[in-house]
Amino acid sequence: SNIIYEFKKRDRNKPLILMGSERKQLIDYVHKSAKEDYENIASKYWPGALTMIIPSSEKQSAMLTSNDLTLGLRIPNSIMAQSLMRETGPLLTSSANISGFTGSITVEGIASDFPSLEILGPIPWEKSSGKASTIIFWKKSGNWGLIREGEVFVRELY
Repeated sequence: SNIIYEFKKRDRNKPLILMGSERKQLIDYVHKSAKEDYENIASKYWPGALTMIIPSSEKQSAMLTSNDLTLGLRIPNSIMAQSLMRETGPLLTSSANISGFTGSITVEGIASDFPSLEILGPIPWEKSSGKASTIIFWKKSGNWGLIREGEVFVRELY
């Protein structure tokens, strides 16, 4: 994860997102108090552009990048990303941009933003919507808050 902070010039207080290929790959990272709500939301909205900020399980807190023992989790709606994470396991991720700047969504744009990084193939990449993901956070049992409205409309918030 240190490499991501260096390349993106990202503030170390800004946590990364843990992405996985499927719900069961991420469930062990979720604190037992929030597991039922995690399953409920994950089964409806994943894979997709929704990030859940949720309390982390005790045994996973060592790999956390946040100070408040929460973790952002997501399963992207990308066959390519899912197949990669089936091989690697969950990956700490961030958007492909220099912090504070708008990110590119094309291979060419990202290659010019990060000239020293190799770009994963196959190219062309799958089309993305270009819209930001929705970010929600777990407050308590059955209760979620909204951090950023994005592509996914979460009925449970309203």
